[in-house]
Amino acid sequence: MSEQLFGTNGFRGVVGRELTPEVAVRFGRAAATFFGGGGCAVAWDTRLSGPMLYKALVSGLMSSGAEVFEGGLLPTPALQKFIQERSDITYGVMVTASHNPREWNGFKVMEADGVEASPSVEQQIEKIFLSGRYHDAQWSEVKPLRMAPNLAGSYIDSVRRHVDLDLFAEKKPIVVVDPGNGSSCVTSPYLFRRLGLKVVTVNANPDGTFPVRPPEPRPEGLDVLCDTTQAVGADLGVAFDGDGDRVIFCDEKGRAWWGDASGVSIGQYLADKGRCKTVVTPVTSTAATEAVLTELGVEVLRTRVGSRHVSYLMREKEASWGFEENGGGIYAPHQLVRDGGMTTMLMLQIMVEREEPLSKIFGAMPRFWQVKAKTETKPERADHIVSELIRRYDSERLDTTDGVKIWFRDDFWVLVRPSGTEPLMRVFVESSDREEAEKASERFLREVREIAAS
Repeated sequence: MSEQLFGTNGFRGVVGRELTPEVAVRFGRAAATFFGGGGCAVAWDTRLSGPMLYKALVSGLMSSGAEVFEGGLLPTPALQKFIQERSDITYGVMVTASHNPREWNGFKVMEADGVEASPSVEQQIEKIFLSGRYHDAQWSEVKPLRMAPNLAGSYIDSVRRHVDLDLFAEKKPIVVVDPGNGSSCVTSPYLFRRLGLKVVTVNANPDGTFPVRPPEPRPEGLDVLCDTTQAVGADLGVAFDGDGDRVIFCDEKGRAWWGDASGVSIGQYLADKGRCKTVVTPVTSTAATEAVLTELGVEVLRTRVGSRHVSYLMREKEASWGFEENGGGIYAPHQLVRDGGMTTMLMLQIMVEREEPLSKIFGAMPRFWQVKAKTETKPERADHIVSELIRRYDSERLDTTDGVKIWFRDDFWVLVRPSGTEPLMRVFVESSDREEAEKASERFLREVREIAAS
């Protein structure tokens, strides 16, 4: 095991290598020891290893005094909503590796408000895990395993409470839903049908082998969704990630867009409604955020990558909307965490209210080209790579909030940062010139590899 369990968003590892049932038991014991037993809600996504790791995790939790509430197969935001609404549940653990490849799995710890655990909490759980100093529950301390009924239905109802249902009384868009064989299979098609919308599904059977596309929705990997959206004349295509907290959209012309497009559009919509004065987003998001929203009097705040950092700053600033370029949208009036279902409902409301196709809504934004690339790198070389790039480009405007972001112009930047979930360096490039963005991506990938090898 690594001396550092947690990354950007929970603990993840390859099953059978870093992540085994034995590790799951220890992780459960460490979490329950830290939280003093207490009520803990647990759910899992569709990965093949989910039930195996869940059972081991629950054994560890119960052996250190936790009262476990079993949520079953669920999207992460459904478990988070359950935690938030129950006073007898003080924390939760989601068995998921989110967008990572199918051989991965992991544990995402949430606190009483449903938000991912803070770094200080993770560090203390990690310390207990590595020391092996667990609380041993005596026979009389072992709590019963409780079943949490119909959390999928409760989650759907919670989203619907934030939807203007009258909008959909007469106008019923056609939606193609692609859960990617992940856990939103059990919620997303039913959410949209409950509104009376016409729903077509692809990849909507739970399957932890992810046979058609990877768990991470990327525009270049959504051919089935895009082709289906065009073929059936749908108004919107929706692609979820493996655990249902992120979503990216395909327009009626069969073009998939990164999450920047929906993030800025929803921020603009909420600002027009007088429901948004501050938007929080990581350093990876498009410069179009400021270009569009500051003109509306919206303050744009930037954070490190990781949805919890967005959540924390939103809570501090009482912001109603935050988003990530990967499709994570956080609508605080519903819950202060990423929620693919809620993000989709906001996008549908915009389309119906404006009576405009998605291609027109997204196409109205300032045009920037983004290229996202990655290269395998030993984690111990990450700091060296970032430091060397800071040295090489010290004459440019630099932002070291997360890795190093190099601003060559207001419409051209490059961000290099270590992945918090895999042994990779990520390279993000944005420019108003497509060719410039593509060339810069190739150039910085070469530089990163060269520095890593030096």
